[in-house]
This record gives sequence, structure tokens and C-alpha cells, in this order.
Amino acid sequence: MDNRTLKNSVIQKIVKKSFTFIDINIDEKETILFNKKLYTYKEFAEFYDIDFYPTIIFLDDEFEITYTSRGYRKIKKFQKILEYIETKSFEKIDFFDYYKKNKE
Repeated sequence: MDNRTLKNSVIQKIVKKSFTFIDINIDEKETILFNKKLYTYKEFAEFYDIDFYPTIIFLDDEFEITYTSRGYRKIKKFQKILEYIETKSFEKIDFFDYYKKNKE
């Protein structure tokens, strides 16, 4: 996803406008300060029970997961996921129903 989907200009525009994107590789020894606590990348992944890669989680203002995308996503599908989160459609409809209704 790093080399294709996330480099797409439409995806980058949506992410820049509406999201804070943090890329974490659990094999790196880096740390992240999140919600006033310091985690290694691996600890952060464990905290959110991420055990499949790539995984993209979307968090609300209270750091609760609103949606999880596991696995590679092509540009069009990932764009729909971003739109689903950006419009807060997750509050009223399942993503699969949203996707079927909004498929181009």
C-alpha cells in the first residue's frame, strides 16, 4: 500500500485534509507518544490488538477504534473507506452496505 495506494494524489489529498496518518512498522525500534503514554511500535500494535499487516485503524476523539481495514486495499476501495470515515457514515451503516450503495 505504501508504494501505490498511499502515494495516489487523491488519497493523499483526503488524508491531508481529514486525517492524521501515522505509519508504524513494528520491526523498527522507534517509539511513539500516544495519549500521554510512550509505546514502542510493537507495544502500540499490541495495545490495539493489531496482528495482521498492513492494518489501518481509524480512531475517534477518545482514541476508540471506529473502523479497521486489514490487508492491502486498492486505490478506489481505500478511497471509499476514507470517505466512509470522513462522513462518519460508520455511525449509521456498515461499510459493506455503504460500499455497495456508493460504488462508482
